[in-house]
Amino acid sequence: MNVLDDKRKEEVAMDNSHFQDANYLRDDQYRDSHNLEARAQLHQRFGTATMSWRLWVFNQLELKSGQVVLECGCGPGWLWRGNLDNMPPECQITMTDLSPGMVAEAEAALSGTAHKFNFRHGSESWTVRLTLLGRDRVKARGHQAPQGQLTERDYS
Repeated sequence: MNVLDDKRKEEVAMDNSHFQDANYLRDDQYRDSHNLEARAQLHQRFGTATMSWRLWVFNQLELKSGQVVLECGCGPGWLWRGNLDNMPPECQITMTDLSPGMVAEAEAALSGTAHKFNFRHGSESWTVRLTLLGRDRVKARGHQAPQGQLTERDYS
């Protein structure tokens, strides 16, 4: 390594445009849950929330028996993996993510459970926005499905 190589690394590190690149996100940053797990560990270690993210989000859903859910950006399925015992019967959950690796991890963890899960990756044009509002505050937004419910909440 020389000084020019180090300088180029610094320039690339300061250029965050690759975080808007779907190919980079799918193939590098989130090809599997390794980097996401590192981020989650930081939040667990330094966060101020009094309830786990998985339980908090699940409680906001207020699921009833037989409801159908589409989760976009499911990652490795942590939301459902952490709440299998809390799920009402006969719910149908479709999980999708840009990353085939994330979907594969979710499918490996959730297939064979007592609940109905479907898995898809990368071919849809769905949009979900989770906004980080400070260290441990997240705002979820989406579009209400016909005869469905969307709840916007802050996690802090």
